[in-house]
Amino acid sequence: MLGCVFFFKQKTAYEMLRSLVGSEMCIRDSMRTWGLKFGAIDMVITPNDHYVFLEVNPAGQWGWIEDLTQLPIAEAIATLLKNGR
Repeated sequence: MLGCVFFFKQKTAYEMLRSLVGSEMCIRDSMRTWGLKFGAIDMVITPNDHYVFLEVNPAGQWGWIEDLTQLPIAEAIATLLKNGR
């Protein structure tokens, strides 16, 4: 199963959201269709607080956010690639 964690830049800090209702399933379905197990998703938040999907980078950069948040992203990706889930 694909896991989704979203990070959004809020002025000078980043906010982590575990789920975006509706968006997460749409992104998961798209990732499955494209055959991707991992992708760095680019989204923006409009002035009206709507989340807009821009693109998915299948080999996107994530090391900087791991350093910033201290979340074990490298470990999670390695496990995903090793176990297929």
